[in-house]
Amino acid sequence: RGEVFFTVSKDPRRPFIVTSGGVAVRAVGTAFNVRKRDASLEVLVTEGRVRVDDVRVGRSLLPISAAEEPSLLVAGERAIVSSAPTSASEIPLMASVEKVDSSVTQRALAWQERRLEFDEVPLGDVVIEFNRYNLRQLVIADDVLAQKRFSGTFRADGYEPLVRLLETDFGVTVVRTEREIVLRLAQ
Repeated sequence: RGEVFFTVSKDPRRPFIVTSGGVAVRAVGTAFNVRKRDASLEVLVTEGRVRVDDVRVGRSLLPISAAEEPSLLVAGERAIVSSAPTSASEIPLMASVEKVDSSVTQRALAWQERRLEFDEVPLGDVVIEFNRYNLRQLVIADDVLAQKRFSGTFRADGYEPLVRLLETDFGVTVVRTEREIVLRLAQ
């Protein structure tokens, strides 16, 4: 689980393989990011190309290409495998693949600089990201608030500026305890 960025030297005799949740990402001379969440695995290629395979059945999870060789994820593309297999008999869904522009790549890799960037993301997802980096956890006590879209750039370990912004500009009330900060829409 978690997230990691790899830069791999080119040597076809020694491929670099990352395996997580039944998915193998195979690279030779490339740079890519792998992010494992509870229900998905995301692969973002910033340089070169990689294969994304189901390790149990040895087949690509990428959409089939017209070429004879297996499909590859190339620089500027992101694949998301929405569910990893839970048993040997299950076959995961094919990965969804999308081209991403440099701003999406920049936001996705901001974590390397201990920075979090959000663009129209549900506040519930923003809180999940902050909680990955902080011992004092943010808790949203209001489903409507969790769905509100949010944009901004913050230090990963700096949740207080986010909390102050929510209080002053978004009508959020805050209750602080020793271990958590509870957020809810003001009544």
